[in-house]
Amino acid sequence: MLGKGGFGTAYKAVLDDGNVVAVKRLKDAQIGGKREFEQHMELLGRLRHQNIVSLRAYYFARDEKLL
Repeated sequence: MLGKGGFGTAYKAVLDDGNVVAVKRLKDAQIGGKREFEQHMELLGRLRHQNIVSLRAYYFARDEKLL
């Protein structure tokens, strides 16, 4: 675990190919449905800033939302 914030918990994960990623697990996200969530992720995917990591992927399920 890397830390907890207002939107959820961040974790460090090592992929099979050795790449290291951060995974944000959203808690109680007040996002309507899958379509609205995907629209938010498309917007986040376009953000570029020196202090923000790029969005590589996301996962949406009824009980789980990961960035």
